[in-house]
Amino acid sequence: MNRLQGSQLVVSLGGAAILKGVDFKLNAGEMLGLVGPNGAGKTTLLRVLAGLQKPDGGNLLWNAGDYFSLTARERARRLSYLAQSGTAHWPMSVERLVALGRLPHLSDWQKPGETDEALIEQVMEETDLSDFNTRQFNTLSGGERSRVLLARALVAEPEVLLADEPVAALDLAHQIEVMSLLQRYCERGGSAVVVLHDLRLAAHYCHRIMLLVDGKTLAEGSPEAVLTEQHMRTAFGVQVSPEVGAIRDTLKLPWVRA
Repeated sequence: MNRLQGSQLVVSLGGAAILKGVDFKLNAGEMLGLVGPNGAGKTTLLRVLAGLQKPDGGNLLWNAGDYFSLTARERARRLSYLAQSGTAHWPMSVERLVALGRLPHLSDWQKPGETDEALIEQVMEETDLSDFNTRQFNTLSGGERSRVLLARALVAEPEVLLADEPVAALDLAHQIEVMSLLQRYCERGGSAVVVLHDLRLAAHYCHRIMLLVDGKTLAEGSPEAVLTEQHMRTAFGVQVSPEVGAIRDTLKLPWVRA
């Protein structure tokens, strides 16, 4: 059964059509990559899936039931949304901010228990944040903030994690680390939708890829089926010689002939 399924999703903002009848599905244990040029509708689709933007048309189902009938708390327990950038204008320790990810699973005024604390510690170690416990979030670099927000999303133990460019501000080592974390999350049964601009990472880590162009799905399927020379020329206006099989094994950079 599809964990999330959308049909003919339509969104207009300020009189402009952003999504133009997009079909969508996400299975358990799957990482789906959303790729495409700027302005293609990737972030808008992610916001619809997060329940932050109600579509003007179409249907969105959660486990075959109406997604928008879920309460905010029910959505927060099942789904985590990692926006493009996180800002904080007040001092809050990294550990406290990460712990906020457990709130949907606690009753009002309930404090995290031993199991919660153990999970928080484990996730902070996995995201290379063990030495950041007392650091203030508003003093961190962009890349460090991205890892903190990912940790907060992971400690929520969601069924679905939506991540909008989660590696955009990270160095190469942490890009691979974050994508590997998401990969392990999916191997444990979670589902992830990840907006990526790096097609190498998309090819290497994603089970399926959706290529959006001008609010429509140009192609959807395996990396080999989507990252073709014809699709790249149509979407990005460049000539490429994709070696997707090699990329999936070695993260080899595709040769761009621009």
